[in-house]
Amino acid sequence: MLTSYELWEKVLACGIEYNCHASDLYLPVNDQTIKLISEYQFKQNVTRFRSNLDKTFWYDIPFAYYPFWERVEKIVAAPPNNHHRQRRPV
Repeated sequence: MLTSYELWEKVLACGIEYNCHASDLYLPVNDQTIKLISEYQFKQNVTRFRSNLDKTFWYDIPFAYYPFWERVEKIVAAPPNNHHRQRRPV
């Protein structure tokens, strides 16, 4: 079974077209992605939708857009911003 990270790595390695919104990964439905989704650990959470632009079907894979989580990790690990003025107690 593919983890979310492994799925993302395969998408990149295979040069599969993708899109995203926040942490959700969108992949076009085709023979290659049907196989990937069948091997995906959380396939029960994957849905399909029809694109308003070209009427093709795409997979919506929640929380699988890995670059989103890399950005979150950097934000969480960043030191606090001490540039704001501290309020004095009254």
